[in-house]
Amino acid sequence: MSKHTYAINIMEEDFRFSDIVKYANDIVVVTKTRQDDVTHQEIVYVNTAFTTITEYTAEEAIGKKAKLLELFGSDEEAKNNVRQSLRDNKPVRATAQSRTKSGKKLWIDISIVPIKNGQGDYAYFASIERDVTNEKNLLIELDQLSNQDPLTGLYNRRALNKEIEQELSRFHRSGIPFSFILLDLDHFKAINDTYGHSAGDKVLQEISDLIKHEKREYDFAARIGGEEICIMLPDAPLEQAMNFSERLRKLISETCVSQGNENIKVTTSIGVTEVITEDDSIESIFNRADEALYEAKATGRNRIISATTSNN
Repeated sequence: MSKHTYAINIMEEDFRFSDIVKYANDIVVVTKTRQDDVTHQEIVYVNTAFTTITEYTAEEAIGKKAKLLELFGSDEEAKNNVRQSLRDNKPVRATAQSRTKSGKKLWIDISIVPIKNGQGDYAYFASIERDVTNEKNLLIELDQLSNQDPLTGLYNRRALNKEIEQELSRFHRSGIPFSFILLDLDHFKAINDTYGHSAGDKVLQEISDLIKHEKREYDFAARIGGEEICIMLPDAPLEQAMNFSERLRKLISETCVSQGNENIKVTTSIGVTEVITEDDSIESIFNRADEALYEAKATGRNRIISATTSNN
């Protein structure tokens, strides 16, 4: 028996390929090519999934410009890869963020394939887009959980180490300084022993919320264990970090955390350092701040010591 006996001649089957595309679960968009401007293609076809998922009707889409590269936000590398592939008439695939007509955010896995016309010239792009929002959001959530302290919502030590490595590398390339703050709540064990661990947790949460509110958007705060919190300040020399630390110290000393009928007063000791040229590892920066913190505690607590001061 020939090995081709069970092969099916698909062209003899009684169905239309257009129906497969029309009713597929994935979005299908076809655009006319424009080699002079590959980022703006005219939409000539959308399937049913497009209207269902994006909330745009076919009439609202067809004839409009498909700004394909807007999907990739500020990721210039992704933009350049897609742009070059489209210019070269090569298939390209990426994961991108988009929005529905109502503004709902979508994550889509998008594959773009160049299509030839009857004359053998590349005349169209077929974009096949799968809604992967649920999967992407789950990955984002898992990544956040792996980098976040569950009690305070601050970052954890793992995330901090990664961020400092990047900032240290940037410092050695560009010379842009950054500072590092190590903060420890005073007599925290006594709070736990006197009021209970739930009170200690509440103190940590309220102080962490205060830090989140006071820091700049791009400052990086992490709980690295117990009552110790680190704050990395990009583009901030020592003087700026000291001013910020003093503001934090004062605000924390004025904070009362309510626990039942009790008002718990809190103070903090802080060690501060600025990155220096000799720093070639996270440990050197951390150790310098830790020594300054130790001196702040040894000399009375509720105070700030800079690594420069502590080394004099």
